[in-house]
Amino acid sequence: MDQDEGINQIKVIYMIIDPTKDLETINLENLTIGVFAIVMTLLVLDIKAPDVAVSNLHIALLALWPNFLSYAISFALLGIYFMGYMAQFRSINKSDHNSHWISFLFLALVTLIPFSTALLSKNPYSTLSIIIYSSNLVLIGLVLYWHWINAIGNGLTEDIPRNLIKYAKLRCLVAPAGYLIAIVVAFINPVISLIICAFIPLLYIIPSMQRLFWIPMTGD
Repeated sequence: MDQDEGINQIKVIYMIIDPTKDLETINLENLTIGVFAIVMTLLVLDIKAPDVAVSNLHIALLALWPNFLSYAISFALLGIYFMGYMAQFRSINKSDHNSHWISFLFLALVTLIPFSTALLSKNPYSTLSIIIYSSNLVLIGLVLYWHWINAIGNGLTEDIPRNLIKYAKLRCLVAPAGYLIAIVVAFINPVISLIICAFIPLLYIIPSMQRLFWIPMTGD
């Protein structure tokens, strides 16, 4: 069997798995799954078990609250961004040069999350650490929005109702808008900025709050 025949057989296998998508699109999805799995695992490495006497263990654990808070926020947001990215691919059935590099940029920003999370956990009241952390999340959300706009504009998707397209755009922009607010507030009060950072994932997690994004699909 020559190389071309081997490649063709691989393509056939992928088409059997999902006949609606091309090989490059499936590869991007698989790469994304792998990157997110690694990044989400790395987050917990910032939480170190305290090496103290048992009598002081509760104090040492309480001192880790910035680590646990930043871990929870980041893990939740990575889950949200992962589901958002994969939801886009439920409608995207092919890819192009632009979508490849937008995806790589998206993943590059995602891999920075363990760094910005560790920075925040070590300096929870620092305006600069909050700005860096929030900026990381803003950029991820904006690139996810760009990925969706590129797919819609270049015909990489199946037919999608117009209001569903608007709904997806809005969901992509809510988190970046929230973290831009957190950046501004960080200059005034870092504690309130942290509260905003922790609140934003709830907009995506709590079902009743998700109705805020919904644009009724009437007439489309």
